[in-house]
Amino acid sequence: MYLIFFIFLELCSVFSSFAAPIASSSELPHGKNASGGCPLNFDVLRKLSAGAESVAFTDVATECQNLLQAIRILRAEYPRSSGKFYLPSDASEACRDSFQALVDESIPGFDTRSSCGVQTEWISLACMNVTTPSQFESRIPEPKMQDIRHYCNQSLKHGSPCRSCRDRLLRLEEAYFRGPDIWNVSDCTGYPFIYAAALVNPFGPSDLRTTKCLFLLDFSSGAKAAKRHKNVVFGVVTGSSVGLLVTVVGVWVLWRRHSRRQRRSNQFTGPVSGLPAIFHRDVKCSNRLLDETFEPELADFGLAKFRPEGPTHMSTKVAGTLGDVAPEYGLYGQLTDRSDVCSFGGCAS
Repeated sequence: MYLIFFIFLELCSVFSSFAAPIASSSELPHGKNASGGCPLNFDVLRKLSAGAESVAFTDVATECQNLLQAIRILRAEYPRSSGKFYLPSDASEACRDSFQALVDESIPGFDTRSSCGVQTEWISLACMNVTTPSQFESRIPEPKMQDIRHYCNQSLKHGSPCRSCRDRLLRLEEAYFRGPDIWNVSDCTGYPFIYAAALVNPFGPSDLRTTKCLFLLDFSSGAKAAKRHKNVVFGVVTGSSVGLLVTVVGVWVLWRRHSRRQRRSNQFTGPVSGLPAIFHRDVKCSNRLLDETFEPELADFGLAKFRPEGPTHMSTKVAGTLGDVAPEYGLYGQLTDRSDVCSFGGCAS
């Protein structure tokens, strides 16, 4: 609500807070001449936005705030040629229509009257009856005016020059253009920035760096692309980080499962390695079973025989299914540590 109120202030004051119409050849939207009723030079905004990339509509509050700053650019351009801060009241309707036409070029269908609450009839005097640059300067102590001329009379590129100028303009706004005694629908808070862009800065409101610093509107061609590039980089970095995190967590889970299985296996295989060897003596298909991981296991140890400690070989008679035995066992009845469990290498368990 606070933002909409100041939109009201700005759009009303732009139509009444400058004095004396200017007889120039400023062009209106759609090629109309300034004699059509509005002396504001809308070509300034058109030229600024010509080099900028078009972007999608964001939200009403943001667009209304951008329009407020765009109107301040128009107001800052006017006194550079007319030398006054006052627009005749009979030009208010023509200027509002011209501004709406300019908005339609960038945001088709966005009605400033219904979306931002712009009402042409809300017209009052200029802010604190300031109609000329000399009246503005008379309200400010000379040391502060010298500060403004010193810090704002330069290229307002990003960094210290812009910050120094804005800080001093904000102090003027707080000290001289705010308070309960300032109560009308004019845009008092924007006057210090309008004055600096119009009459102090040598490049004027048509300069890209000036508009970015004083009015917070970036019309540079690479600004939107840089912002979009920044978003893309942020998305790629975020996606890569999430992917890396998922991969690390997945590897850790698999390693943990494997290590737990390995520990459980060691708990059984460790003690078994200390037991004396046995000879199954009945290895066949029906005695070979598969577990859940398709590992073969032997069953039916009814005919198994223990190998005593010490001897390198032992003799025993053939038992179980004949034919599927090691050759030395079938021929001589002897088994050693090197004997095949199943003849011909049919099974290794």
